[in-house]
Amino acid sequence: MTLEIKAEEGRERYTAYLDGRPVGSAQWILVRDTVLVPYVRVAPEDHDKGIGSLLMRHIFDDARAHDRTVLALCPFARRWTQLHPAYRDIAREPRWGERTAIRALLQAARTRRQLDGFLGSSALRNDSNLPSRVSAAGVSRGGSV
Repeated sequence: MTLEIKAEEGRERYTAYLDGRPVGSAQWILVRDTVLVPYVRVAPEDHDKGIGSLLMRHIFDDARAHDRTVLALCPFARRWTQLHPAYRDIAREPRWGERTAIRALLQAARTRRQLDGFLGSSALRNDSNLPSRVSAAGVSRGGSV
């Protein structure tokens, strides 16, 4: 059994593969020097194998390597942060006044994922009539955390 974590360039997430099949992912959003973690998902049949923990460890290690802090937003990510004191130096809570902005960022991320799915459909993938500003290449994204 082989577990591999890959950073998906341009999609702002890590994906876990178990024997070549995707079994989980963790999305991240970079805002200045902070990495937001809105969700960590693992397939129900693959729970309790440490996959979510490994995804979080990759996010935190990458953030630390780039002198960034991490703001865990989903319940799993928040609990993981509490259980791993070695990462508390880069973990942080929302500051006063940030909650509204964070909600807006999360909504924008959901919209972008829906747009990615829409643009990724086979009916549109090769449609030359799509304006370039709507194409997947025109969406501004980063590489690793």
